[in-house]
Amino acid sequence: MKEMEKAIEKKIEESCNCGCGGKCSCGWKKALCGVGFAVLGAGVVALIGYVAMLLWNWLVPDIIGWKAINYWQALGLFCLSCIFLGRFDGCGHGKKCNCHCDCKCKDEQPSGATSE
Repeated sequence: MKEMEKAIEKKIEESCNCGCGGKCSCGWKKALCGVGFAVLGAGVVALIGYVAMLLWNWLVPDIIGWKAINYWQALGLFCLSCIFLGRFDGCGHGKKCNCHCDCKCKDEQPSGATSE
């Protein structure tokens, strides 16, 4: 029984990166961070597609004589340009995207606090 409890404690410690033995509240922060980045990323892509459409419809019909495009065509052109220019990995230049968790353990006291 003790071996099983130790194995479970070890698994919990391994799942939490701050070394507090699974007593921190990192999980919800990482999930919230991931959702926030997803929403922000979707907003940025939508904005870039809209700006690409506006620029195309403002410049290209007058300069080259081609017809105006809609939002989805502009977004498709943006995706194609990302693929052709090699910047479609999400972070640019092959860097790894990280959301750092600055979690504090539940048992940890703020600096300067004394236990009585």
